[in-house]
Formats: sequence, structure tokens, C-alpha cells
Amino acid sequence: MRIYDYSGGFPVKQPEDFHAFMRRLYDKSLIINRSNQRWKYSDQASELFNNVVPKIKKNYKSRIPDLSDLDILILRDQLIALLFATEGNLKDKVILDLGCGCKNAPDIVWNGIKNRYEPWLCRVLHELGAHSIGIDSRNLEGEVFEHHKVYLSKPDSLSFLKSKSVDVANAHYLFSSTENSPFGIDLEILVPQLKRIVKPKGAFVYIKD
Repeated sequence: MRIYDYSGGFPVKQPEDFHAFMRRLYDKSLIINRSNQRWKYSDQASELFNNVVPKIKKNYKSRIPDLSDLDILILRDQLIALLFATEGNLKDKVILDLGCGCKNAPDIVWNGIKNRYEPWLCRVLHELGAHSIGIDSRNLEGEVFEHHKVYLSKPDSLSFLKSKSVDVANAHYLFSSTENSPFGIDLEILVPQLKRIVKPKGAFVYIKD
């Protein structure tokens, strides 16, 4: 399993410990910082967004009338990472989004914008033809993509997923969110599960900031 760091910057006290943990578990894994390959697929990501964003806006206009420029930049950044991990081909890829966000996110406002923590990435991936699997501890009922209510801090929380069934596992802010902080998730429980369920040539992509 390859490991891609697309964080672009960690709190000072975190990066060495986090990377040391990853290297200890995966001596032969490839860890690539986004400074090396960040923009390799940026044009493709932009083209995909131009095709899918109007449909996303239409389908979810009751939740957020218009995706903000910042929303789109965040989603595009994640999409670039996933395109890199899948060598530019998302079609039919199984992508596990850990801490994907929830439907009807309760009272969450960030920089004056509501509903930022809804599962926008899974929705976009579904429209692009990927098999997105959303994992969150809160409500995802009614979403069109495959989804599961899971508490990732529990041992064997991903035991329902088949071995070597996932092309890419994605974690965007999972390790720095309030609910899923490093103190709430035991990485030594979670990461070995990813090693089991991600295909040998698959990848784990994380964005930590």
C-alpha cells in the first residue's frame, strides 16, 4: 500500500511523530509529499469539475444554493490527490472516504459558510463514476453513494469491508478534526485495517491540515 501525504503543512509538534508512525508500520511504503507532484493532475481535475459541479449544485441546491469558491478549491485539491493515486483514472475505482462528512451537518458554520462538512467529495466521486464509500459517525441516510455509520475509534471498525477491496483510502482532516482527533482514534488500530482492505497496489491518501 502506498501512502501519499497531501497535507502541505502540519502543526509543528505533529509531523515527525505522524510520519515516524507511518514509516514504522510500512517500511517499504512510498510516502510522497504533495510538493513533489501536487499539480500533475490539476488540469484534469479542473476539467472534471467543470463537468460535474453544475449537476452537484442542481442535485443539492436545497442544502447549499451554490458551492462557494473555497468549497470548490478544497474539493479540487482532494481530487488532484486521488487522481495522482489512481494514475488519472477514477472510473470504477473503489474509494473509501474516512470521515466523509454527514448529511444535514448540525449547526456547523466555518468562515460564515454552512454545511461545509457534508459529504461533498463522495457525491462528486459518485457523479464521476467511481464507487465511493463514505464512512462517518453521523447521519448519511438517503445519500446515493455507499455509506456506513462507523466509529473509527473502535477496534475492527472496518471489519465489514473485504480484504484487498479498496483502491484508495482517503482521509481529509480526519486526524485534526474535533470528533476524530488523534486522541480519539488509535492509529495503531486504524492503519493496519487499511493495510488489510486496500489493494497491494492501492494507496492511502491523507490531508492533515
